Amino acid sequence: GGETVGRRSAVLGALFLGALAASAPKAYAAASGADLEQYTDAADRYSVAFPSGWGKSTKSGASVLYTDPAQKFNTVGVIVVPARIQKIEQFGTIDFAATKLLAAEKAKPITQASSVLSTRTFDMPTGTAYEIEYEVTTDYGTKTNMAIVTVANGKLYNLNVQYGQNGYYGETSPELIATIKKVLSSFTILPV
Repeated sequence: GGETVGRRSAVLGALFLGALAASAPKAYAAASGADLEQYTDAADRYSVAFPSGWGKSTKSGASVLYTDPAQKFNTVGVIVVPARIQKIEQFGTIDFAATKLLAAEKAKPITQASSVLSTRTFDMPTGTAYEIEYEVTTDYGTKTNMAIVTVANGKLYNLNVQYGQNGYYGETSPELIATIKKVLSSFTILPV
């Protein structure tokens, strides 16, 4: 009923807020094309690549977080939380999920504007996933976030990659964008 949907909205909203907070510092200035290293979490059952040279950090709520030593606002992070739903579609449509992401950003006092750049629904071996790309302009500049969200193994997984566009968040490059695309395509949920 409505209470279940409301709870799901609150849980996913909190997850997205956590992902946004977790992604706040870290990425890699891939000036000459970054090599990638693989990280596998056997307990939470996922694997993701990250740029070589990025440092591993800890942040409340993040299963793993890597940060660019050259620009602390470039990050790759994964959040994993228990889920009562069996597939992402039970939470809502991709547009609904994107709306929740933007609402979380707009709630931050420093946010001036936020907008969805693109969305894509695709199949992973373990089920459907949502990819949401969105841009946020804050008091400090503009940053782009790419999120992949899916449900499998009784858990909700959120890969969040953040990189700066301008201002305090730093500049981007074609090499960094190419590296980010490789990171996103590397994200795998391991079946139980």
